[in-house]
Amino acid sequence: MGRRSRPWWAAVLLLGVACSRRLPAGWAYVTRVTPTAATVVWTGPMETVDCRRPDGRSVQVVAPEGRRGLRVARLAGLVPAT
Repeated sequence: MGRRSRPWWAAVLLLGVACSRRLPAGWAYVTRVTPTAATVVWTGPMETVDCRRPDGRSVQVVAPEGRRGLRVARLAGLVPAT
């Protein structure tokens, strides 16, 4: 998939979300990634997102289920390579 077709696919996905009641469980999307933070969006029964730092310690965030089954978590305080 080329870079130019990505916005088209994103538009199709958003249209599909807008027309459906609920997203299917089991998908995840990571966005707004910086060396020290990331936003994770997912569907499904898992309430917690967990990232492992290079030293093995864990960074966890609990997210309640929102509209259409989406969960959104902002992981902050990460170190590069988490």
